[in-house]
Amino acid sequence: MLYKKSRIPEAMGYMDKEKKINCCQSLVCTYSDLLGVSKKDAFLAMACFGGGVAGMGEVGGAVTGIAYLTGLKYGERNLEFLKTEEKYSEEELHYISTIAEKMANEFKEKNGSMLCREIKGDESVEENKLRSCKGCILDAARIIEENLFAGEFEKYEGEEF
Repeated sequence: MLYKKSRIPEAMGYMDKEKKINCCQSLVCTYSDLLGVSKKDAFLAMACFGGGVAGMGEVGGAVTGIAYLTGLKYGERNLEFLKTEEKYSEEELHYISTIAEKMANEFKEKNGSMLCREIKGDESVEENKLRSCKGCILDAARIIEENLFAGEFEKYEGEEF
């Protein structure tokens, strides 16, 4: 089987605090085209998820990106049911949530938290950080490639953060 080159360097390359590109945008823009969403639409949709939702330090952009991509991959694509009495099945919602939860917990186990404010700590004191933003992107991108795209990408062997 031929594997695609890992997109982890691309995800880390997007992260640029000077350009105001956040963790969530970095991740989602990297993989959105594989799930039918343009980079432009992904970039716009994820604009408010950096620094935790709305910059409030809650669930970080890396984990939010994991959840968003999971929804794109496994969510219902036929929205005709919205016009009828039919409901989105509980089994489907549980399945999608279970996948996202597994990946979020993997991220939390690796980084000690899913909350941006806890991961970043006091940014003026390096020792207070659990992980850098690029490190979070690296970890989340690895989790995405190993879970959402299992067997599709080469193993990333590049720089660690």
